[in-house]
Order: sequence, then structure tokens, then C-alpha cells
Amino acid sequence: MSSTTEWAAAYASTTALSNSYIRALFSASSPVAYNSGTGAFSITADSIGDTELAFNTGQNLTTASSPTFSGLTLSTLTVTHATTTSLYASGNVGIGTTSPSATLAVAQQSAGTGGLYVQGFANNNTPVVRIIAGNSPNTDILSITSSAASPYLNVSAVGFVGVGTSTPSARLTVTNTTASPSFIVEDSASDTTPFLIDESGNVGIGTSTPTTQFQVTLGNFTGSVNSNTLAVFAKTSASDSQAAISVVGGSAGLASVHLGGDGASSFNNGRLVYDASTNAMSIWTSDTRRMVIDSSGNVGIGEATPLAVLSVGDTSSLTNNASTTIVVDGTALGSAAGSFRWLSEIRGNIGNTARLLIGQHRTSATASDWTTGAWRIQPAVDNSFTGMSSNKGFLEFSYGVSGAYSGIGLSGVGNTTPDVVVNSLGNVGIGTTSPAAKLGVAGGAYIGGNLTATGTAYFAGNVGIASTTPYAKLSVVGTAAGTILSLVSDTGTKFLEMLNTGVTTLLGTWDFGGADALEIPNGANPTANDPGEIAHDTTDNQLILDDRVIRTAEEIHKFAIGSTSPSFATSTSKRLPRLDDGYTVTTILCDVEGGTSKAITLFGETITCDLDGATDDGSIASPTMAANASTSITMATTTGAVNYVNVTIKGIFTRE
Repeated sequence: MSSTTEWAAAYASTTALSNSYIRALFSASSPVAYNSGTGAFSITADSIGDTELAFNTGQNLTTASSPTFSGLTLSTLTVTHATTTSLYASGNVGIGTTSPSATLAVAQQSAGTGGLYVQGFANNNTPVVRIIAGNSPNTDILSITSSAASPYLNVSAVGFVGVGTSTPSARLTVTNTTASPSFIVEDSASDTTPFLIDESGNVGIGTSTPTTQFQVTLGNFTGSVNSNTLAVFAKTSASDSQAAISVVGGSAGLASVHLGGDGASSFNNGRLVYDASTNAMSIWTSDTRRMVIDSSGNVGIGEATPLAVLSVGDTSSLTNNASTTIVVDGTALGSAAGSFRWLSEIRGNIGNTARLLIGQHRTSATASDWTTGAWRIQPAVDNSFTGMSSNKGFLEFSYGVSGAYSGIGLSGVGNTTPDVVVNSLGNVGIGTTSPAAKLGVAGGAYIGGNLTATGTAYFAGNVGIASTTPYAKLSVVGTAAGTILSLVSDTGTKFLEMLNTGVTTLLGTWDFGGADALEIPNGANPTANDPGEIAHDTTDNQLILDDRVIRTAEEIHKFAIGSTSPSFATSTSKRLPRLDDGYTVTTILCDVEGGTSKAITLFGETITCDLDGATDDGSIASPTMAANASTSITMATTTGAVNYVNVTIKGIFTRE
């Protein structure tokens, strides 16, 4: 068939080429062969160079079976197939390339055309493109790379998909060595709040720039986080936005967050657990429950069923008043006297050894129950502190059974018993634990301010007011001008006022009817020169009142005897009047008128009376006279012409 006539004849007589028009220009040695028996149509390989096979527009090449082409190059090939029709090439097929390097090689011809386009059938229920690996493949099923052979998409022989890697190690492996995110899910173009995995492996939901390994954001989060933060949950869509993380268990189950270190034995030793069956929250450490907050808000530390707002220790065996706020229990208190236990310790920030201790103390060894115990609050300032015996001062509350005091005790540093107590009667004891009155002081006492006592006050020793060294039962020392002692009635009436100058003023009426004696100021030449002042001058035995002398020795007898009297003659006597009161003569005074002298004898004393006056020598022989006793004066020698002798006898009346 080398001519048009032969092709025309074949066209007219061969039904296999119906509806087809074939025009061919062949070289002399390149025929086209058709086998009418098998329906095969072929063009030999050595005729490709200048052979053109063409069909009119809309025409088909139809054969009884699939035609075979060997070494065929086509500029355009359109295959319209029925269900049973297929296109088969025994070698490599190149589309857009004359040197295919694989069974099917497609090369894009220009920037405006697609490289490969596959269109599925409407309502199709089978894959549009299917790639089936052979049995036991030992190489990748699919590999998409850049021109530089950098991996884009890869499906390994075992079905692992790799993005950015040719050696995926899981069902999906993404390798990213660029500055762009590794994975993004967006719900709109230019989405600023997508779900993504960035180039560092950080996961962001609601943000395109996660700052930690996991960040969920609703709103514009601009805060900074600690470098150790692994996850951030932020809701900043409004200034009053509230953010929450919910961990939900069953309606009667547990919802918990587990905390711990690296390692199989410690990863969940710390836990925060919520029990939905009891509505209680608990905190665990070292795989042990340490604290509970029950459904009513009570907190238990070391106690699963707290009795009060705060229960510390095992309080399960205790009964509690419903209004109690804090309940603390500890280890059992020993039964021996002096046993102690500390229930609470508060440390300050002045060194790690300064602390305040709260504990219980056994006051006696009679029993092991609460009746012989006492509570103490005391500080400790060093690690050598061990117990009650080396305390730094304490405040104690004692039950007061079995001989111990009942009340509150306060001790200074180093003392094992209270220095001050307030017992159950309200009595205060200082230096004693058994005060018998409202205030009992064993030892000295110093009061820097006022002291008011509405009841009985008893002082066994000296009392000093403004004096730390009282030298008498009551010593009052003034330190400045003014009143140092004042006696005032309950109505405000002042009875006595003693000034710092030593002046004492008595006011009102003083009744000394029951007194044995009243001693007034006395001494040599005392000062008593203001109205109302009185003193006894021991020098002259005088009583001074308002700077005037009140004689203490009175004139008992006073008389004169003239020379014409019979009693004037020498050796004569004159009897003195009897007195109702006894007396003691203290002084005898006498003088004469005229002459030189006259001697007289009385009370066993002889005195020579002269013109200048004479007195006894102070040693009266018999000065005392009883009441109604009789005595006489005896005249002695007269010198000169004495007209009169004057005699004055002074003395003190005897107290009956």
C-alpha cells in the first residue's frame, strides 16, 4: 500500500477501517501493515522519522482488538474509550518528552499549560487515580521531588507518607528545615488564628505565633511567659474574659492532674484529684494524700475527714463543736511529768532557727488524760532547743488538776515554772503559782506608775513609794517639789497633805481618842513659825506654837515674904499650899529687895537669893510631891537689910 489508490481500495473494502480516513506519506522502505485476520494495525519502527498518521476531526480509529504501535511519536493523542477499551504501551511512554525515563513520563511544555490533568467520571464510585504497588515492593511507591531532587512528598514501600523527607518513619512524617510552619489548618484566607505546627515544633491553636510548645489563644495574647512554660491557655478577647481548663471524669469518678519527675516510680507521685462522688478535692505527694478540701469547704491536713474549717493531724477520733474553726491533733502526750509534744511551729525570716512553738506539757504524772496537761506557746531561737526544760520563755494554759495551778501562766527566759499566773479565781500571782488575793507577789515589787487597790492589800515586807529601797514599812520619797503623800476621803475631802519640803498639813477633824500618844516634831530649836505649826523644843523643854512658846514647866508656887513677917526670921518655916495634883519641881527662882541676900531651904535644896536673882543648881534633892502633900520653906541667914524675898517654884504636874 504505497499509493493513495491502494489506501482507497482498502478503505472501500475493509470494514475494520470504516469511518476512518488515513493519509500517509511514506518512504519507499516504510510500509504500513494491517492484518485483517487479527485486526492488528501497525507501523514499523524505521518509518517514524517522516511518517504522519492523521484522522479527520471527529473520526476514530477502530480495530477489532487493541492495536499495537511500536516506536510511535505523536504530537497530540486523544483516546476515547468504552468500558472495555484500553491503551497499552510495552515500553516507556513520554508525554511532552521524547526521552521518557520511566514507564510514563510527563513534561510540562509551557508555563501556561498543565503538566498532568486527570478528570473523573460523574457519580463515579472508584478512585480517579490509583497507584498500586507490586507484590513485596522494595522501593518507594510515590516520590515527588524538586528539580534538585529535594523531597516534597514520598510514599514508602510500607505505606509511610513523608512530607519533606524521603525516609518517613511513621504513617505521616513531616520534616521542615525552613522558617515556615510545618502544618497549618485555616478556615479562611489570611487566617491569623489557625491551627498550626511551626518550624520549632510549637503547636498553636488560635495563634500563628505560639510562644511555647503548646498555646491555645482566644483573642490577642501579648503577655510574656516564663522560659520554663510548656503550655499557655489564654483568653483575652475582652478585658473581663475568663479562661479555664476542664478535666472531667465520670459523675461518680475522679478527675485528676498528675505531677512528678522523670522516672517510672515518680511521674505521678504528685496529684491534684477531684472526687465527684463526694465533691472533695485532695492534694497528693509521694503517692500519698496529704490535704483534703471537703464539700463544705473544711480543710484537712493529714486528715481525710476534717472536723473544722482547718483540721491538722489525725482528728478522726475527736469530737468537735460545730463553731470550731481550727482543730489540730498530734502524737500522744507521754504520761510522765514533764512530757511534751509540739503540734505547731511557726518560723520567721530572721534566720532559719528562730521559730514559735505551740505544744502540750504534762504537769504531773498522775494520769495520761487531758486533766494533767497544759498548753504552751513559746519561742525557740536555735537548733539546740529540745524541749520544755530549756525554754526561752512561754505562755501556758493549765487545767489545774492534781495540785497544779488552774489558769494562765507566763514565764521569762530560762524558767521551767511560770513567773506570773492568773488562776481560776482571777487572782494574779507574781513569783507564786498560788496567790491568795487578787494580787500576790512573792519577793520585791516595783510599780512605776499609780497603784489603785479597791480591796485588801497585804505587803509582807517594806513598801516603797518612789523608792526601790524602802527602809520602813512605808517609805515615801519625793523627787520634786510638790505633794508626796495625800489622804483623801471617798468624797474627795483631803485630810492630810505632805509636801516634798517636809511640810505636812492636816485638814479637817482628826480623832486621836484611841491613841496612846501623839508625838509632834521635836528637837533642838525646831522651826514652827507659820500659823498652825507646833513643835517641842527639847533644848528648853518648850512647846512652840506659831513661833510662840508654850511653857511646858508651869509656875506651881509663887510668893514673897517680907522682913516684918514672922516667917522671915532665920530658922523659921512657912508651909506651902497643898495641891490636888502631884508635881515635880524643875526650877526654883528667888531674889531679894534691899539688903544683900537671904538664904532659903526647900525641897532639900538650899539657895542663896540675892539682888541679881538666883536659881537652883539643877540637882534638887526632893523635887517630887504627891497630891495633897505638905511641904515647907525654911529661912536661913540674912545678909544686909533685906526687905523682901521673892520665890518662884516651877514644875510639871504629875499625870494621874
